[in-house]
Amino acid sequence: MRSRSFFLLGLGAALLALPAAAQEHPNVARGFNPSASFDYAGVDNVNRFNGNLVIALPLGQSFPAGGGLSYSLTLVYNSQVWMRQEYGSYVQSIPEPLDNAGLGWRVSMGRFKPNDFSGDFDPVRDTYVGPDGARHALYPTLHEGETGVAGYEYSRDGSYLRYNTATGDLELPDGTIHTFRSDGFPAKIRDRFGNHVDICYDFTQCGAPVGGWRISDGQGRAVNVYFKTGTTTYQYQVVDRIEVPIFPVGRRRRRLRIRSTTTSTMGSSPRSPAAATRTLRPPICRSRF
Repeated sequence: MRSRSFFLLGLGAALLALPAAAQEHPNVARGFNPSASFDYAGVDNVNRFNGNLVIALPLGQSFPAGGGLSYSLTLVYNSQVWMRQEYGSYVQSIPEPLDNAGLGWRVSMGRFKPNDFSGDFDPVRDTYVGPDGARHALYPTLHEGETGVAGYEYSRDGSYLRYNTATGDLELPDGTIHTFRSDGFPAKIRDRFGNHVDICYDFTQCGAPVGGWRISDGQGRAVNVYFKTGTTTYQYQVVDRIEVPIFPVGRRRRRLRIRSTTTSTMGSSPRSPAAATRTLRPPICRSRF
């Protein structure tokens, strides 16, 4: 048995990546936590503390963007599929809102302080959610009791993330810098030598799919991510297909489709006998091809 202490990076050099309310409880933690121990073999990774299964399936190849910077997309699964929200006398369990490729499955480049968690996050503390689903709370200082530096926040879970509150830049230990928009979606990933990857969401600005993403680099390549309407109010968008370039660049594209169907499942865990359960129909990832 071996331990793994890295986390997925999604788009930028490697596949990398807790909420705020004082750090995510380890019983329900997703993704890779640098301080946790994992059993792994190939694409299957199991958190030895809470039993969470993490599966990472690459979607296409990794593209070099200059220097040591590269990017790729990965379909990630976490068996901790529920997000629990406390409302007075009962706890509501809903499918994880950021799982956009089926129940437990997601394709992501990271999100900063997502607004999809109405009852789960400390509204004051900033939070980074990595492509693997791991959540990283940010604090004014790297260690408790230190003197802070104005304009900077740090993670304390061993991931060593540093966030510039003025520019929206999140610095990772490998030297890459992720810039986020005001809505929490990533806009750019770059290194310290001018190499960069751009993420655009506007059709008129860059030709991105309507409601989707266009990921481009300085080598003339672009990856398009298309979405379709989800089946619940929590998962309102589901990945439909991804188009990646193949050689020769600009002339041919490979289409990767994620097939999902719906199923019925219970949607809440009441503390009070008076609280009713609900039936949800989240999308279930059946295959990718």
